[in-house]
Amino acid sequence: RYSSSLGGAGAANGICDNLHHNDEAEEPYNLEEEMPIVRVEMWPGRTHEQKAKLAKAITDAMSDIAGAPPEATIIVFEDVSKDNWAESGTLASDA
Repeated sequence: RYSSSLGGAGAANGICDNLHHNDEAEEPYNLEEEMPIVRVEMWPGRTHEQKAKLAKAITDAMSDIAGAPPEATIIVFEDVSKDNWAESGTLASDA
């Protein structure tokens, strides 16, 4: 099945009309309704390769478990310094 989406994440990239293929879904999907955004917050220090592997694993899990189309899944990595991270009332930089 194919569906067309206008706007949304595609519009931000200058793409106004996209066709997306979805074999397993009973109904065509709409990127604006089904677009999962997964935020990963972690301390700095992971390599580009590690983040790429995480992005692939998370995208695969979202597809396999939640039924989200891989091309609609967005992963946001945010490196949070230990000065900006506290657990049990103590900054990680002080632990």
